[in-house]
Amino acid sequence: MTTRTMTLTDNDEKDAILKAVLSHVPFDGWSAAAFAASIKDARIAAERAARLFPRGVPDVATYFGESIASRLEADLEGLAARESSIRRRIAIGVRQLMTLFAEHREAVRRLPPPHNPAAGLYRITDTIWRAAGDQSTDYNFYTKRGLLAGVVTATYLYWLDDESEDYSDTWAFLDRRIENVLQIQMLRGRLEKAGRRLGMPLDAWRKSPLGRVIRGQARTR
Repeated sequence: MTTRTMTLTDNDEKDAILKAVLSHVPFDGWSAAAFAASIKDARIAAERAARLFPRGVPDVATYFGESIASRLEADLEGLAARESSIRRRIAIGVRQLMTLFAEHREAVRRLPPPHNPAAGLYRITDTIWRAAGDQSTDYNFYTKRGLLAGVVTATYLYWLDDESEDYSDTWAFLDRRIENVLQIQMLRGRLEKAGRRLGMPLDAWRKSPLGRVIRGQARTR
């Protein structure tokens, strides 16, 4: 007789455990108790679960973040082709991320710091920028992702406590943050263009007093 574990792939079994864990987290947190109850619910032997998630629930939390990032990437496929505004592309990307989180809001809220969304910020911001059509390969590649990381983090923290209908306050907050970031990015571009006209090397401009001010604003916004 074919058993359940023989007919499912590793990812199928991981998804089954994750789904069960997410149902227990609101009551037990991301804990060993939640993991033990979940593998029982998923009808997966403890030995098999230990091979799939050697560290137990911390590995499940990491897998949760990876699954969110993968779903985000799939959901944003073709975004640049169907939306002309870069501002709207970025807003759609961040909103979709929050929408995916909202499916399991309490579980997301209770994620421990090493596994909260901040841990996967690089992949998330890279996914959103690429979906938005960004093709940069110079230092702007890192600047854009750094600025967006600030937007994502701030929006995530705001969303956690947002009780407005359909998270309308969060979306308004997000729009303001994106506007601020794009203003900084535009100002940087203008100053760098002016620096090139004056023959000022990029590194020299970045180290100048004005350059330091702009970089400081980007870090604090």
